[in-house]
Amino acid sequence: MVIGITNEQERRTIVPTLVIGVGGTGLEVIMRLRRLVVESYGSLSALPILGFLHIDTDRNVQISGDKRRLAGPPLQEYEKFWAQVPLNKAQEIVTQPRNYSWYHEWLPKGLIKEPGSLASAEGAGQIRACGRFAFFFNYEKIRNKCSESKDLITGHQDFMNSNYQLSVDGTKVNVFVVASISGGTGSGMLIDLGYCLRNWFPNSVETVAIIPSPEAFNEVSNKPEFHCNGYAALMELNYYSTPSQPFDFKYGPNEGSRVNSQERPYDYIYLVGTQTGGTKPEQGINLRLDDLREMIAQNIFLDLMSEFSFVKRSLRDNIKKKSQNKWDDPLLVVAAIPALS
Repeated sequence: MVIGITNEQERRTIVPTLVIGVGGTGLEVIMRLRRLVVESYGSLSALPILGFLHIDTDRNVQISGDKRRLAGPPLQEYEKFWAQVPLNKAQEIVTQPRNYSWYHEWLPKGLIKEPGSLASAEGAGQIRACGRFAFFFNYEKIRNKCSESKDLITGHQDFMNSNYQLSVDGTKVNVFVVASISGGTGSGMLIDLGYCLRNWFPNSVETVAIIPSPEAFNEVSNKPEFHCNGYAALMELNYYSTPSQPFDFKYGPNEGSRVNSQERPYDYIYLVGTQTGGTKPEQGINLRLDDLREMIAQNIFLDLMSEFSFVKRSLRDNIKKKSQNKWDDPLLVVAAIPALS
């Protein structure tokens, strides 16, 4: 006789979780989440099924002084990856299209004339293509980093059972990707990273992207690039979320580096705005950028070991089933981008 899993058993099951922060916003959220873990469990080592990876084109990005009180323990070297592109390599790639054809399939002609802007050492300079160029250049290293981070959070069934009386779902890993689409790094890497995670770890990860909407950065800067980057990224996300829309790119000279998919880039996408409640602006609450970052960290934290985690997983499953059942209707792509509550 086969005995089904009861709701209580499901409630007592935890899923290993990897949080990948891309760019400055990704770092801000990761550091807040680390604080929440320490406040609740005493140390990060108390939750070995939770891992972190920060990817950035700016080696010197860090939490500013007045926000350090909101941050948890600093990241270790194995939790960081600097996606640098040396100037000489950028020049070589743009001047030798035959040898680096997989870049030139998409690389904007304007940047080919200015290879210096593609050499990322201190960020992507608010240019989406520079962030994407850095992802392509560091593809294998990012892949290895993600694989190492995933391995570190698996195999802790005995620890979680003896310390928390929790079962660990060993069949999958939840991967949260947090990135702003208003800058260059996150906006440029977000879609490629989503597809590559699916390709690197087939049938073993569930991917969730959490993205602050562009207006969240109005208090930081009024540069038009913030909104232009956000608009372009949202258009691309919508395009690749259209049923059976192919994503097909090579990340190296060999055919084995090709990622070809007709799925969406992520299983779920949360687009987080700064306005809450009410049908009119004056009826809601306007969140500050720091509030938004804290809210995202709290949301991921609730997904880990809270009583609400089972409810959150069930809600996501319902959204996925509904979108699959009516996948022929392209308007239902909105169901894949619910607002955080």
